[in-house]
Formats: sequence, structure tokens, C-alpha cells
Amino acid sequence: MQLPYTINKLNNDCAVLGEAPTWCEYYQCLWYLDILTQRLIAYTPLTKSSSFKQLPFLTSAILLTKIPNEAILVTDQGIYLYDLEKNQVLKNIGTTHCKHGLTRTNEAQIGADGALYFGTMALNPSNDDDDAQGAWYRFDGKQTILLADKVSIPNTLCWYKDHIYYADSRLKQMYYAPQDNFIQNKILFSIDPYSDTSLGTPDGSCVDSQGILINAQWGSGTLARYDLNQTAPLITLDKIDLPVLQPTSCCFGGDDLRTLFVTSANIDLDGDNDDYPLQYQGCLYAISGLGRGLTARRYETK
Repeated sequence: MQLPYTINKLNNDCAVLGEAPTWCEYYQCLWYLDILTQRLIAYTPLTKSSSFKQLPFLTSAILLTKIPNEAILVTDQGIYLYDLEKNQVLKNIGTTHCKHGLTRTNEAQIGADGALYFGTMALNPSNDDDDAQGAWYRFDGKQTILLADKVSIPNTLCWYKDHIYYADSRLKQMYYAPQDNFIQNKILFSIDPYSDTSLGTPDGSCVDSQGILINAQWGSGTLARYDLNQTAPLITLDKIDLPVLQPTSCCFGGDDLRTLFVTSANIDLDGDNDDYPLQYQGCLYAISGLGRGLTARRYETK
């Protein structure tokens, strides 16, 4: 059954590749990134305003720590502590094993075990399975441990009950695995590349308080919802049509965690069209009526 919902565009300064939304209850703002322009963006619902900070690195994720004004930047040059108020990189705390000019980070989250999980991918991903240069890693505060290699485009990192959920966008597949055994995975769902009704690929996701996974499906102009309480392989509960062709990720926020924020991209598009006008692509959106989220985990710096 389709839920009643409303969608609002929140800003006009649209991103090239908007990604990694994270709601901060301390500052009551949404942090997210424009990866390719190396900008950190803060959207504050109370004032309906955005502010921008230029970053020194190609950064794919911003994550919160237990020190309110400090965040983690997951970058192509390593894992860094960052002062949100001074707009200052504090120190490097770990490696991301990126190869200069070849790979970068993509997707990162704080796991249910408190560790930092992240993926890497080729700057120019190949369609050849044998040439997949990406990987998944776990950083425990001391060392970065390889979890899986030969990954094409890592996306989504979510936890629900005792499982972890993650995707490979190029393969159009979402996986699930026991929280303590990342590589013992099974397919949660696949998007049929030959289906006229499922043209997208799984990008970023979040999980609500009831175990509903909401996945941004790049190239389809939709969010898809899946019930993690059901037995895999999952079928789509419903889809939320968006005014953007390339939604990238989503997270719940707002003072009651009932606003779903959606980031998007304005990249490699063929020009304006009636369904997806260019002025809407890459913008930030808010959706109400899709349930309630969970507070973002915070990393405890060592």
C-alpha cells in the first residue's frame, strides 16, 4: 500500500554529486557532501538556509563523533578528524588504502559494533568483473582491515538486528550478511537490468525504526522501500517517485526524525527534459509521511 507523503525541494544551490546525508541532532542540521566539488554543506531546517565549507580532500562521507563539534571525514587520502566549527582538519587517524589517481572512497558508516566501515571504488569503474578495483574495509580506531575485495561500486551500509546490508551498484544487487561475518553474504534483492520498470541501480540507503530499508535508486528517479523483517529475496513494498533522475542517498532527520532527506546528482545528464528539469537535479529534498528514523551513530575517537 502506497503511503501518503509530500516532497519539497529545499535549496537552489544544487550539487554536482550530492551524497552522504547525516542528521546532527546537536546542531539541528543536515550535513552532506558535494563530492566532486569537495564541498561540505549544512542545511538548517529552522532557518531554511544552507552553508558551505570547502574541503581539502575528495571526501565521500562525513560521520559524527561523540565530541559534538568533531566529525570524521572519509577521504581518498585517509580518515581524518575535522572541527565543524573551525572548518579545520585536526589530524589523520587512519588509512583508506586508496591508490592515487586510481581509486577513491565511496560510502561509509559507523557500524553497530562502533567501528567505521567504508568502501573504495575505481575513479573510472570498469564493466569487467575481473577488473573490479574496489573493496570494503573496517577501521577499528587502530588499523584498517580488508573485508572484501573485487568490488565494483560499493554503496549502502545499514544495520538491522544482527545483520549488515550493503550493495554493489554496478551489479545491481543488495546483500545481507551476519554482522560478524561480512563475506558470508546472500542476495537481499536484485534489480533486473532487462526490466522496463526497474532501470535504476541501488545507491545509498537508510533503515527506519520499523526495519524498512529505503534505497535511492540511481537512474530511475525513485526511492524503493523493502521490509527487512521479511525473508529474502525481498520484493519492493512500493516506490516513491522523485523529481530527480539520480537520487543518491537518504537519511531521516528533523527534531522528531520524521523528515526523510534525499540527496541527488546533476552529472552526465543529456540536457533538460519534461520529466526531470535540470534545475531540480542535484538538489536536496525533504519527504514527510514515510515513517520515523533512528539517531545516527557516533564514533568514539580513541
